[in-house]
Amino acid sequence: MSSVIGSDSMKISVVIPTRNHANRITAPLKAILTQTLPAGRYEVIVVDNGSTDDTAQMLDQLVSEALNLRWVSEPEVGKSAARNRGIRESSGEIVLFMDDDILVMPDHLERHLAHHARVSEAVAILGRVKDISSIQPAWLEDYFHSRQWMIGPQTATGLNPLHFVTTNVSLRRDLLTEARIGDTNPPLYFDPAFAMRQDGELGHRLGKVGVQMVLAEDIVCYHDHPRDLRAILRRSHGAGYATAQLIEKHPELERQATKLLSASPFMKY
Repeated sequence: MSSVIGSDSMKISVVIPTRNHANRITAPLKAILTQTLPAGRYEVIVVDNGSTDDTAQMLDQLVSEALNLRWVSEPEVGKSAARNRGIRESSGEIVLFMDDDILVMPDHLERHLAHHARVSEAVAILGRVKDISSIQPAWLEDYFHSRQWMIGPQTATGLNPLHFVTTNVSLRRDLLTEARIGDTNPPLYFDPAFAMRQDGELGHRLGKVGVQMVLAEDIVCYHDHPRDLRAILRRSHGAGYATAQLIEKHPELERQATKLLSASPFMKY
């Protein structure tokens, strides 16, 4: 389950689900399409998950300007379905998962590939996520922007598989195949039964097949998703439900899931 892919040859596929974010996705896409990595070494797959705004028109315009950008429509609503479709549509040896509100630096992809080129083990490379979102009321913004750095310096290895977070994480395609759910057609990687916590659930299955979670402190991206107290409470309720769902599916996680998912070194909201 180990093979080192040369850094000068490996190709990376970026999978980004989106839904009704036509007003926000342009800047993140232009950032990921303006990389120091040659365009022939990577592709960007955007999965439109049932948008009813101008997302399709906006994506058509961007596709006409970038040969390594493609978008597809996935009618089954849910990030699991969208990411599963994106994996199936992609072709890179390395798959990088991002959200549609993540801003990256020009060397983002080169940094991910450099980490993979240095290891022969089965790993998932998790970059840091810094939240720069506007949050109302102001006191809540102060809390969130301080919370993301509350966890002290992390070691490069040894993170729990539940820390697998799809805002800035990459891994080899064959590892996804090894951790897939059953032998379905089409294949399922993220569990569609989960509206949230589907990334941690996949992380747990990746851990079962020997994948290590490696924190790459030098790969930093920026999360820009304005929200208010109502939106945060709604998401927190969903996260709590999904945590119970996770424990029901994997009872062996009962003692650790709540603690780990509430004290993650990454922004979870």
